[in-house]
Amino acid sequence: MAKKKSSSKKSSIRDRMKDRQRKQSEAASTRGGSGRGIFDFSKLEDDREISFYKPPKKGKSTFDIIPFEVTEEYYAKALDPDGTTTDAEVGVVETGMIYAMHFGVGPENKTVLCLAKTFGKPCPICEAAASLSDDEKKALKPKFRGAFSILDKDNEEAGVQIFDHSFFGFAESFNKEVRDLAKDGEEIYPADPEDGMSVKVRWTTKSFPGGEFTSADRIDFVERDEQPGLDIMDQGFPFDKLLKIPTYQEVEKLFLGLDDDDIDSSSDGSDEDDIPVDVGKDKGKKKTTAKKKTKKKQECPEGLEFGVDFDEYNECDDCVVRDDCQAAAPNTDDDKDEPKELVCPEDDGEIGKDFDQYNECEDCDFYDECEEMHKEIKKRKARKGKK
Repeated sequence: MAKKKSSSKKSSIRDRMKDRQRKQSEAASTRGGSGRGIFDFSKLEDDREISFYKPPKKGKSTFDIIPFEVTEEYYAKALDPDGTTTDAEVGVVETGMIYAMHFGVGPENKTVLCLAKTFGKPCPICEAAASLSDDEKKALKPKFRGAFSILDKDNEEAGVQIFDHSFFGFAESFNKEVRDLAKDGEEIYPADPEDGMSVKVRWTTKSFPGGEFTSADRIDFVERDEQPGLDIMDQGFPFDKLLKIPTYQEVEKLFLGLDDDDIDSSSDGSDEDDIPVDVGKDKGKKKTTAKKKTKKKQECPEGLEFGVDFDEYNECDDCVVRDDCQAAAPNTDDDKDEPKELVCPEDDGEIGKDFDQYNECEDCDFYDECEEMHKEIKKRKARKGKK
């Protein structure tokens, strides 16, 4: 009898997970820095120690993802990275939370939620970016991140930690692996606390102009030695409840470094009643939701200029809207004959062009990136040859 009861619980969790996991795995991509200032941990009902998980710059790690149950009504109207609403009503079980944010905001270099990419509402930072130069505009572009509750299998003494990482650095690859397995007829639910799988990640550090970032190079799902059970969800983080949701005026104040007296409350043009600013506090007051959205024009999931910034970033190589962006970009085949180059460790070598031409290539740290760029160069030459 006990076994039968456990099976019923599994079915209940799966029912509340499956639609959202499928929708998240099909969402588009995007990226970002650290989102620690985005959540208000004073809303937690206990005084637990908050610990953030940091993946290795290079090497492997294994962890279990602990899902959370949606408790906030606004969450169904929040946006996934592809611009569609989550449609996750109260009671749905989520693997993790994807959100968009601005970094280095105002004189105090604050982090703040992007109202445009998270709710489809006016955002003073995004509005200001529209009139700036390309370089200034890129600095203000919102970045997507994914927040997960995890149990690090190599450090279980740390308990449930928060893994907050750029969307491209983990969540996008995670979703793709789940989606690809489903296409092959193997539908899995890694975050299921009773019948899930551990996530094994091979990490790598990639370079880009001005810095570097840690990214999942490979993701596998492996059998768990022991299932954590439903009670582990109580130790996870209810990200929808913890999210700090500012008003238009609050974002404007941070961005411009203004005092309260300097803000014109009638100048924002937003529907403030549609944005729940007291998330997780007053359960007796019903929150209003966003009005039905009109169909949007296609956008860059990276938060860049669709059709303008084609192939300007490393993330462009694997972007889900790459072909459409290329079609919208003027003279892309003539102007972009080569992918953006990293620096080859060999003095005379060139990333992409000289792939596997040296004895040292086999052990090179940039072997995978060089191979991908080499393939892209061949594809582009083939496309040009057909014209």
